[in-house]
Amino acid sequence: MKDFAKEIFTFLNNLPEVKECKIYGSVSTGNTDEFSDLDIMVDVSGIDNGVFLTKLPQLFEEKYDIIF
Repeated sequence: MKDFAKEIFTFLNNLPEVKECKIYGSVSTGNTDEFSDLDIMVDVSGIDNGVFLTKLPQLFEEKYDIIF
């Protein structure tokens, strides 16, 4: 999980809209199991965060095979 979290963190941090990105919760403390989720804070200050959120699934689908 930690490697995947780093990969997602790096992916998000490299998006031009993202000002800051932080991983928090169980992954950041190392308390994960097979049912753990990935909690990421994404700061997109200066742009409409609603518009960014609507683009996020498409951005992820370009790199990952995920279902939103």
